[in-house]
Amino acid sequence: TRESLLSPLGEALERWYNVLKNQGKAEVIEVFESWLAFSRGCSLRVQLRERTVPGSFLGLDSDGRLGVGTGAGPEHFSYDSVLGLDWD
Repeated sequence: TRESLLSPLGEALERWYNVLKNQGKAEVIEVFESWLAFSRGCSLRVQLRERTVPGSFLGLDSDGRLGVGTGAGPEHFSYDSVLGLDWD
């Protein structure tokens, strides 16, 4: 039912809101980063509409964007700009 879906979702949103309010954005980003299937330093290939960006995972920045170290320096990508992601 709709209620059985919305109730746990609302509880999860409330928990994360409280973490954000009481511990700050850095704590939320740290936890979300720990859930990723790859870790800092891992080789990545980020597929964008216009290009593929090879590099290494630097972490999530303070806005939650994907940080990638490339030969030209660090780049950051928001979730809505990434079409695909491969890692080694």
